[in-house]
Amino acid sequence: MDDLKQSHVDNQGWIYARLDGPAYERGMQHGKRLGHLIPDSIDRVKLWASHALGRDWNYFRKVAMELYQPKITGEYNEELKGIVAGAKDAGVVLDYVDLVALNGYEDSINYHYFLRKQGNPQSQAVRVGGCSAFVANGSQTRDGQVVMGHTTWWPYLLGKGWNLLLHVKPTRGNEVLMQSIPGFIFSGSDWYMNSAGLIVCETTITGVYTFRPEGTPTFVRAREAMQYCSDIDSWRSMMLKDNNGGLANSWLIGDTNRNEIALLELGTYNHELQRTKDGCYVGCNLAFSEGVRTETEFNYSDGRSSPKARYERWMQLLSSRRKIDFETAKSYLSDHRDVSLGQDNPSHCSLCGHVETDKRGAPELEWGAFYPGGSFDAKITTASLAKDGKMWARWGKPCGALFDSKSFLKGHPEYSWQEPLLAEIKAHDWTLIDARFGVNN
Repeated sequence: MDDLKQSHVDNQGWIYARLDGPAYERGMQHGKRLGHLIPDSIDRVKLWASHALGRDWNYFRKVAMELYQPKITGEYNEELKGIVAGAKDAGVVLDYVDLVALNGYEDSINYHYFLRKQGNPQSQAVRVGGCSAFVANGSQTRDGQVVMGHTTWWPYLLGKGWNLLLHVKPTRGNEVLMQSIPGFIFSGSDWYMNSAGLIVCETTITGVYTFRPEGTPTFVRAREAMQYCSDIDSWRSMMLKDNNGGLANSWLIGDTNRNEIALLELGTYNHELQRTKDGCYVGCNLAFSEGVRTETEFNYSDGRSSPKARYERWMQLLSSRRKIDFETAKSYLSDHRDVSLGQDNPSHCSLCGHVETDKRGAPELEWGAFYPGGSFDAKITTASLAKDGKMWARWGKPCGALFDSKSFLKGHPEYSWQEPLLAEIKAHDWTLIDARFGVNN
């Protein structure tokens, strides 16, 4: 079996790719193996942004070069250049500016809402997507050790490429396993594991309208933190350093060596860190810190909103005192209880998100009735798995439901503008991913 086949395999819907060596060489491998998929990543953002934000691709390119490119460290700039060169070797023409714009597009969404607020103070601050997640340890878990689970919420139009698992083995720093899309040098959906024993995920905070244009973008800080940090304190410091406020998140962190978990709520100017060796933190796109809440516009008393309803459901599940293990985590991520209606109902208020079936849409995300968006993956790891770079993953909706794009568009022609790129999302079986941290081949 040649190196390409060893490092780029399809496993139950997931593409696994390992990138080794110094920065430029890693980029070359990325470009050669995945370059043919990167134009699709860009095209999806172009189509979505033109309709959802009223922004063309030139906006993302301009912001990328004015705000982000000057902040990209030499190592990651070399990696990006390597991707362009590797893609060229594979017969795919990529533009460096497009690649920076792609990596920064989630920050640029936040910047869009910041600019909109600056121009019209009465405009609503929103978030484009969300996630459901938890991290637990001590008396909350079956063996007392750290357990983490996460499902990504995003428009299905943008979600198709998130079935990539990048295993980066650099010459300096930690090995990193992360969910990503072709062309990214970071995760984006923000599911990370590293060989130093850190596991990290996040859920975005709804309603943040602040931003620091002069700061360092998330894609640089998050990648650097996972590659070079080995504990909660160093990771926190690196994420706070020159924070631009892009992707304001509730970050869930597990230190599997010290059996400690943490919640870092990170706004633009405010943050709060909680940590424990016995407890559980959850993520549902809701800010808990009073300081971070001052940077948001959101009705925290509205139990009909997705973040608030999902928080209440998390509290119900945790109050059952059921010890969390892999099977419990699977049931949580696939949960369909809608507390706003008091019944099981796959919707914008259930932990496993199904906005495409919900006539209410998700107003806090600017998603209209039956918007094609919600959960389309699930990942779980434990302390015993993470030390070797292992995780359980399911590509597709956590509950196993199929998103049939053709049938959906027939029933909802109002979203026909997505038809060129909206794809079926089939739920595959759970599969064990093994990055084999510390192994050379």
